[in-house]
Amino acid sequence: MGAQRAGRGPSYELREGCRVRCLRCGFSAEAPLLRCPRCGGPLLIECDDRRWRVEGDIASMWRYSEMMGFKVKKLVSAGEGLTPVTRVAGVLAKLETRNPTKTYADRAASGIFTSFDLGPEPIDIEYAEDYATSMAYYARMAGLKLRVITDPATADPQELMELVRLGADVEFSGSPNIAYDNPVGLESLKTIAFEIAERGYRVRRVLVPAVTGLLAISIYRGFEAASQILSKMPDVVAVLAGDRCGWAREALRGSGVDVCCADAQSVLRTLVRLAERGVYLKPLAAAALSVAQEDGDLVVITGAARRQFREAYRRSGLRELVLKVLDEGRALTAYEIWRRLGSFTLRGVYSALESLERSGLACHEYELRGSRKVKLYRACRDRKA
Repeated sequence: MGAQRAGRGPSYELREGCRVRCLRCGFSAEAPLLRCPRCGGPLLIECDDRRWRVEGDIASMWRYSEMMGFKVKKLVSAGEGLTPVTRVAGVLAKLETRNPTKTYADRAASGIFTSFDLGPEPIDIEYAEDYATSMAYYARMAGLKLRVITDPATADPQELMELVRLGADVEFSGSPNIAYDNPVGLESLKTIAFEIAERGYRVRRVLVPAVTGLLAISIYRGFEAASQILSKMPDVVAVLAGDRCGWAREALRGSGVDVCCADAQSVLRTLVRLAERGVYLKPLAAAALSVAQEDGDLVVITGAARRQFREAYRRSGLRELVLKVLDEGRALTAYEIWRRLGSFTLRGVYSALESLERSGLACHEYELRGSRKVKLYRACRDRKA
């Protein structure tokens, strides 16, 4: 995206035996650079002899921390990753919408705030849909200040309001000091492939919604890193909506990623079919589903359609009752809270919990129960009275 701001800025550390390599020109260095000094292109982290290793008791993407090429400084995590695979419209789908802000970008944001040395100076990023909200969410969790530099002509007004609510500053000029396509963020996205490989899904193709194709490249590199536990590496296909395939095929040449374009009619038919089943996706996610085949394909689903933005700081009666249950001190699932209350719908309890989390009154954590990732809610210890 934008040029990297000059100066010292944020920094990270590579693990031993790792280096960065430019996707455009092939420049390589054993130094934790943020951009290619030769052509300005995005950098990927590559490592020698990275052995497959999983910390099986961790219910997030950080179960693969030893597989990542950067050093962990201070873990900043909201339980992102370990997202489920289920069937959507008959096709296997990995639901990245189950991440904290409903997008794969949460993996990148967690990686950035976990690995970068970030001082008191604000973090400056360029606006990108979903990514900006994810970064604001994790910046608030880390107690750091985020500035989002945006073009008012292209930004989503609802998302800008959400950024402000999360505590970010929205500005209309400036340069980022952490770009969207930074090496740590791209490395963190490999965990999507790690999860598919660990769970043993035998698929022919993994279809990935694409704008730049970087998510698809990261997933492809993730499968390469997990090759020692794969019987056969799946094809990774970047799916674009519209007529941009010619550009994409040229841009992704030599990356290992295939390219496919979905026509507008197929995308709209898929959107309507899913909406009739109560599943609301953005057109880009529907594009990948529209070209999927039921036999042998797995689709990465990310970016659920955003609900109408509304402030929700006024406590409802149900919110008060849920908070009273949480104040008893035990961490509970939404289902357990619903069973305790008895006379409300489970959907209403979920809505109340989401509102309490937005207000900073409820917090969550994850644990593994068997092979299932379970979300537990509790009253925030440091909440204001």
